[in-house]
Amino acid sequence: MDRRQLRCFLALGEHLQFTRAAQAIGLTQPGMSYQLASLEADLGLTLISRVGRQVHFTPSGGLLFRELKRLCLGYRDLLTACRAAAPGERRGEADVLPDFRRLQAFLVLARRLNFTKAAAELNLTQSALSYRITELERAMGCRLFLRSSRVVELTEGGYACFRMVEPLLLAYEEVLRRCQCLASQEAGSLTLGFLGGIEMYYLPGILREFARIQPATQVQMRYLTLAAMMPAILGGEIDCGFTILFDHAYPEGVEVVPLRQERRLVMVAPDHPLARAGSLRLKDLKGFQLLSLSSELSGYGMDFDRQLFARHGLDHDKALLFSDFPSFVVAIESGQGVAIQPRDTTDGHGGQRLVGVELEDPEMAFEYALAWAIPGDRQGLQAFCDLAVAMIPGANPG
Repeated sequence: MDRRQLRCFLALGEHLQFTRAAQAIGLTQPGMSYQLASLEADLGLTLISRVGRQVHFTPSGGLLFRELKRLCLGYRDLLTACRAAAPGERRGEADVLPDFRRLQAFLVLARRLNFTKAAAELNLTQSALSYRITELERAMGCRLFLRSSRVVELTEGGYACFRMVEPLLLAYEEVLRRCQCLASQEAGSLTLGFLGGIEMYYLPGILREFARIQPATQVQMRYLTLAAMMPAILGGEIDCGFTILFDHAYPEGVEVVPLRQERRLVMVAPDHPLARAGSLRLKDLKGFQLLSLSSELSGYGMDFDRQLFARHGLDHDKALLFSDFPSFVVAIESGQGVAIQPRDTTDGHGGQRLVGVELEDPEMAFEYALAWAIPGDRQGLQAFCDLAVAMIPGANPG
């Protein structure tokens, strides 16, 4: 990448509009388009997409823009060191944008200290190499080599440049490698379902890390009820979803990774008689009005509870049913009855003032899990699952 290509690319990144970017650096639009097209051809990358007059970076282009701005700061440090080492040789203001081709030519010549050998290594003629070095010295504002017919030596400024240029060029090559890897990925999307439970504490961090390691994959979020989660996974509406498992049961055709085991609690209003109990058993709820979410929300959770309550002498069919979370939480808080729910679920729907009392019955344990349809080969799915397991405390990869 030469300095003209770099200047055009950075200007486009700042303005995201060809006319304004060209005006900012004193070029015509055709001239700027030519420089950017030659940059894409040189790198073998598609960096820019156009929609009408609007310009957008591809994922590779966005990565290159961000990293080049950082490398330009490193080049300024290199300039400062070179000019400080040779203060008497300064000729005008140094250009603050690097020309990576010229810097590479300098590095090879500084190692070889022989124009013939350096030119051969770079596959250049000696005159072309000499021109690149001369232009680099002019741009940097100081001499880098002492040249005679027999000897090539580094100046003080050249030594300062030599010490700093290799890390800068290695960083540049690493950026290009990352851009190539990103371009080779199949751009895609991952649709994620969530319940609004414990996953909400960790999702922001997981999504930030996923965006870092899979920048070409866009994540779309969908809030779903427990009843809708598994049908959405099996029906292909979402690629994976956070869900709740009772007795580790899930439909055929679905694969799951357990994330965390929790227990359901008796949720009551702060002034409810049961609020002061240290712990309870299901049989202790006899005589109290039960509140529950409808089957449209809880799905197979209602079937599990109906069987569970029957084993402990409770009639789930007498429970008051609610078809939305806000009404359900308000009913508990106003003392209309008691409910059995995970703490995170009620907190996530405005129930932070409710009191949760532990249930000692072993059947109160359940699992938060991440589920997806078999075969689960969607772009980015495995990486997302691995992050969820790594970043949610207590997760068990199974």
